[in-house]
Amino acid sequence: MVLIYVKSGEWMCSCSDEWSFVVDKERRGRMVPLETTTLLEQLKIMVCEDYGVEHKAVNAEFSYEMVNQRENPPIIISNDRQVSNFVVCAKKSLSTSLCVTFSSTGVNQNQRVNIDLNKEPCDSSNVEDGEVPEINRSDFVKPS
Repeated sequence: MVLIYVKSGEWMCSCSDEWSFVVDKERRGRMVPLETTTLLEQLKIMVCEDYGVEHKAVNAEFSYEMVNQRENPPIIISNDRQVSNFVVCAKKSLSTSLCVTFSSTGVNQNQRVNIDLNKEPCDSSNVEDGEVPEINRSDFVKPS
């Protein structure tokens, strides 16, 4: 077993292509015990419990960087084998911490949506009291 420092936040890439993890100042960090046999779903449940979020209500993306490898992008953990690989690296001090980025379930931040910017926006300032604005779903069609 190895104790792992988990920090919440998101990765940023500088103009010089150096990656750094910007910590969420409200959530900060936690310590979790990991084994090479820990499953990704177990890791997610453990981390979500420690951060006080419902594991079924959020996506938790886990990643890390190798020591002295800031020019390389972060390594994403997306299956059980990769959790085991991270634990092995942590035991050898090749990686010092695990990074977690939380996002709402069902949100794909890379998904593009076409919106007609020439149409008048619909908000409470241009809708009469009690009136239900007409919404045309075709205005929000995903590109194929």
